[in-house]
Amino acid sequence: MKKIFLIFILSFCLMSCYKTLGEDDVLDLSVWSPYINIHNFEFSLQAPHFSKLVDAGVVRGIRTGKLEVGSVSSWMFGGQIEVLGIFDNEYLRSPNVCEIFEGYVCSHSYIQYWEIGNEVEHFIGMSPEEYMIIFDKIYKSSRNLNVTLLSQAPFGNIDGSKIFKRMIDAGLNKYPDIIAALHFYAFDSKAIHYFAEQVDRLPLSTKVWVTEAGINQFSKHISFVNQIYPDIVNSLRAERIYWYVFSECGEHSLVSNLAPACTGSVMISPLYHKLIEGKIRDSSNSSSIFGVRRRQ
Repeated sequence: MKKIFLIFILSFCLMSCYKTLGEDDVLDLSVWSPYINIHNFEFSLQAPHFSKLVDAGVVRGIRTGKLEVGSVSSWMFGGQIEVLGIFDNEYLRSPNVCEIFEGYVCSHSYIQYWEIGNEVEHFIGMSPEEYMIIFDKIYKSSRNLNVTLLSQAPFGNIDGSKIFKRMIDAGLNKYPDIIAALHFYAFDSKAIHYFAEQVDRLPLSTKVWVTEAGINQFSKHISFVNQIYPDIVNSLRAERIYWYVFSECGEHSLVSNLAPACTGSVMISPLYHKLIEGKIRDSSNSSSIFGVRRRQ
């Protein structure tokens, strides 16, 4: 009886007390994933800060949408920075969706990876079943385009894990060469267990990338990387994690308030400072689990 009670308590803590993030001031760079979301507004406003991350060797790729704007995606440090392009939601219900996608690929030939839509249930009210029919059309029509497709990632909470389940039920696990995308946010950290149950239904050959992850509080950014990134890797077998976001008007940002639409002064996350300064935990001399070399 006592053993059953202990198991219940442990399970309860895992599900309802998952992580209480502190406010770390030392970054363990060995768990940092060198990928970042970046909004496609005037890159001239973002470049002075973003280039410091590139110079520090802590960013290898970005994820961005609204590619027709061209400001961000056309500026890639001479090809140093890989782009994960988002094929935007607004095109998904078009009768010519396959032709539009092919046009996107041809217009952005430097992009190898394409995420088909983004949180479609949240932004455009598209069901998982409707989405998978469209995804299947794009998948079949893109076989000769030499690109890799990512499925859209549902919203990164428990409800999103239910959407992901329905995507798998509708056939997401039948594509041998795609990448399954997920989102994960600290405000609903219990969701990691529900997403993990669904990831276990995917073939082991299917890669998983978490294309948005983060927390809307500057003081907890470093703790999120130190504590939550390893859990994402271990629970969701994620090969990549894309921090959300480089810059917007809130505290998800590494550098906030750069966009003209934002009000208030520019604010910089402690995580940004640690990344560009290379102030890392000295507990290990090994390379990052994501392949970022420690600076000597």
